[in-house]
Amino acid sequence: MGFWTNLLEQRPANEELWRRHLRHVFPGSPGTREAVHKAVTDMRNLRNRCAHQDSLLDFDPGIELKKLLSLVEWIDPEARSWLEGIESVSTTASERPVAPARDVVVVAATVEKKTIEMYERVSAYVCANDRSIAQVTHIGFYVSKQIEPYFPQIEERIVPARWSSDEVKRLSGSEIAADKRLAKVMGYGLKNGWASGAQVQVFLLSEKKSPLTTRRSKPIVHEKSGRGSAFVKNPRYFALSALVAADNTAHLG
Repeated sequence: MGFWTNLLEQRPANEELWRRHLRHVFPGSPGTREAVHKAVTDMRNLRNRCAHQDSLLDFDPGIELKKLLSLVEWIDPEARSWLEGIESVSTTASERPVAPARDVVVVAATVEKKTIEMYERVSAYVCANDRSIAQVTHIGFYVSKQIEPYFPQIEERIVPARWSSDEVKRLSGSEIAADKRLAKVMGYGLKNGWASGAQVQVFLLSEKKSPLTTRRSKPIVHEKSGRGSAFVKNPRYFALSALVAADNTAHLG
């Protein structure tokens, strides 16, 4: 892995090589050295954690597997199908003996990515592919100094191998319901802050009115103010029961 990450780094000596031959080595990729380097580096970091026996509790094994499969698909779709047929990550993860105590991730909703609007329109959350989110069951949104009063259940996590208008057309023509749903999310994302060729994770969520979505009567307000006082910058984890019971963010610690 070290060889590939070094070779893919932004170096004048290698730039011409990748400009001419990247499409032959990774024919299914977005076509840029930066995109492939990012994916390979992400895989290398995970490999190093496993090799050095570091904790993987900050990662979702299912997402990390899908990242790897997407990278493999850039090289050969048949290789991806073969790996999907022999992988044991999914089974092992499902047999985790103790469920995470903090089963909700709260993310900072951004205006430029229209996070809240995306959830309301297509019941999904999209983030960069290199963001690590632990294994959780629900998601919450922090915006305008408050945590919104609803926590949708995560129904499926997807790491698209391609993010483009052509892929939207392909998925829309599929007979698989999950593909059609992803097409709607991708189509919305392409028009609202997520450029073609972006490397992303997609979380398909329960709708706001769904019985799978946990709701409160009012938002959880963050009362502290001043520079650097935002309650959520990076993803934060809480127990769903704590979020339901809290009067304000001070009760969440």
